[in-house]
Amino acid sequence: MLNTIKSFRKDMKETDISIVIVMSHGTNTNENQLAVSGGYTEILGVDDQGLPIDEILDEFASDKCSDLIGKPKIFFFQCCRFLFAKGRETWELVHSVHT
Repeated sequence: MLNTIKSFRKDMKETDISIVIVMSHGTNTNENQLAVSGGYTEILGVDDQGLPIDEILDEFASDKCSDLIGKPKIFFFQCCRFLFAKGRETWELVHSVHT
């Protein structure tokens, strides 16, 4: 997934705005399979490998994507956030209730 994002942002000289929409399953567990609080989310690719949302956003920072400096960048992430243990077939839904 990261290679696709890098390819997308490569040549944006003629671009006035960038809108990125990512829809997939997600997880809030890190590489050690521990749940991370505070809004941490990984997007799962077709290879079931997680890519943190922050790494996607970093690809559009000014040092990596100078063509978009001063231009609007809009990101939509549609994903569930499950606890997922690689190698297991079950997903456990994490409910978060905000009062």
